[in-house]
Amino acid sequence: MIKMLFSDLDGTLLYHDGDHSADVNFENTEAIRKMEESGVKFGVATSRSHLFLEKKMSLEQPFDTVAFNGNLVYCSGKCLDAVTFTKDEIKK
Repeated sequence: MIKMLFSDLDGTLLYHDGDHSADVNFENTEAIRKMEESGVKFGVATSRSHLFLEKKMSLEQPFDTVAFNGNLVYCSGKCLDAVTFTKDEIKK
């Protein structure tokens, strides 16, 4: 039994429509909604920010997300783990 499915974004869930920026198409959004209605949770693993999907998908609930290449983990709307860097570490 599948309890949760994580998806990458770029080149997997996101698509480019000609000159428009990457977006999640209606079919994928509906498939995710139906999957969640059947009891399978959906999550995202990405190098992007956890806030990125709010702008790209029309689903109301937040997703469990592993963001910033694993430096930030959100589950049920709560931050479980966050790794921060100093300005000097970022410059390096």
